[in-house]
Amino acid sequence: MSRDIYQEVTSALVAAIEANPGDPVMPWHTGGSGSLPFNAKTSSEYHGVNILNLWITAQAKNYGSNAWASFRQWKALGASVRKGELSTPVVFYKKVTRENGSGEEEVLRILKHSSLFNAGQVEGWDVPVDADDFPLGRISAVEAMVKRHKVQIKEGGSAAFYDPVRDRVQMPDATRFTGADSVQKSENFHAVLLHEITHNAEVRIMPRRSS
Repeated sequence: MSRDIYQEVTSALVAAIEANPGDPVMPWHTGGSGSLPFNAKTSSEYHGVNILNLWITAQAKNYGSNAWASFRQWKALGASVRKGELSTPVVFYKKVTRENGSGEEEVLRILKHSSLFNAGQVEGWDVPVDADDFPLGRISAVEAMVKRHKVQIKEGGSAAFYDPVRDRVQMPDATRFTGADSVQKSENFHAVLLHEITHNAEVRIMPRRSS
């Protein structure tokens, strides 16, 4: 029996509304990010009903990332899906060429489905902060300090903190930062970055105190 992906998405949407019928908040209004779900391997954004399905799943499971990929794609990226994690289905059309009764070739679109895992379900995947891909303006003084003190930064999700085990700063997706304009958004991002850097100041910036 084939899966009815559209019914699965409809059921998930209804469940999200019924969870708080007095004040239903849909995933596209939360999280501070207006970006679409995308494939971590190809960087392509998902479309149609897949957007709703991935948004709803991310909200229900409290995933902090819009990055998704199949089991094999995560493996190709050097990451591994944690044991026991459940996949989320997406649908796509595959083009198939065949010969019809008149001997002419015709192209058919066959509905297929694939199983994805969110970045929040995997281990070993780091998102580098790439200047070319950064959606906000850079503040040169802050960037120079980060480079000078060799601060390692991982961007992704919704949390900001200093990880003492890996000795790096975790920053949320840049698109989550709010502000009146792009300049203010950039200032807010770098303000949080500076705050988190102070947590490893003893290691990276300030001299170690003798015991």
